[in-house]
Amino acid sequence: MTAGTTAFRAALAAAFALSVTALPVTQASARTLTSIKAGERCSWPYAPAGVYVGHFLGYEESKFVSDDSIRQFTTQRCFRSAKDCDNWLYTMQSAYPIAGSQGRCRYKG
Repeated sequence: MTAGTTAFRAALAAAFALSVTALPVTQASARTLTSIKAGERCSWPYAPAGVYVGHFLGYEESKFVSDDSIRQFTTQRCFRSAKDCDNWLYTMQSAYPIAGSQGRCRYKG
């Protein structure tokens, strides 16, 4: 390899590194995993005003080797901020990854 080729490759690598660090942060990468028991248990009709109610419906495979069934899981939790609710939903979707899982956060004013 010549000195010119080595310098060109080094410049190309530096330009690539700068372009990758300049990419905007996506919403999904800004989320963090929390506990699946984050927030407080609640349900929409009885939730106090001023909270975000997270509702999750998910599915998981049976934990028993001899059973191939899929189990439905549903829960609701209350949060003080939309970000906490979104992080909880992200965690739930990671814990219950089977297609068809649904979740949403709604503000109860």
